[in-house]
Amino acid sequence: MKPLDFDALSSSVVGSEELTVDGSPVLSSENPSELSENLSELVVEVSPELLAEATTTAQAFVIVDQGHATQGTVQVVTENGQAYLVFDDSFDTGSGPDVQVLLSPASEVPISLARENYQIIGTLQSFSGAQRYLIPADINLDDYESVAIWCRRFDITFGYAPL
Repeated sequence: MKPLDFDALSSSVVGSEELTVDGSPVLSSENPSELSENLSELVVEVSPELLAEATTTAQAFVIVDQGHATQGTVQVVTENGQAYLVFDDSFDTGSGPDVQVLLSPASEVPISLARENYQIIGTLQSFSGAQRYLIPADINLDDYESVAIWCRRFDITFGYAPL
């Protein structure tokens, strides 16, 4: 979706007797200068669909295991009704076998996990760099407080970030 181009909007309104949105008049006036004055009072309503295309604030990873330091940021991004975990270019973590990206209901994730308390999102794609992970539609993000990088084989949390 493109952002509103206020310059184009104002140039289309100047000299007009009516402002329409989707063919319906929202402002009309016999006097174009009055229309320009009233334009500042126009309240733009944002549709729920537009609000759903949201991005959370990026959160920094916290190191849990010094031997597998994790840094960078993660954020939840919603595109076309699908939620994703997005790691930025500065993401970097220690290497290990069977490293997973998971959601935890805890705000702070311990070095070892209670297995029933988390949701695996997927295998870590790369130990560094930008990457993204689809969050399955049946997962309610309100049930989780953080995202963690975790080695399944040795049950070691490398790092986590609050959601």
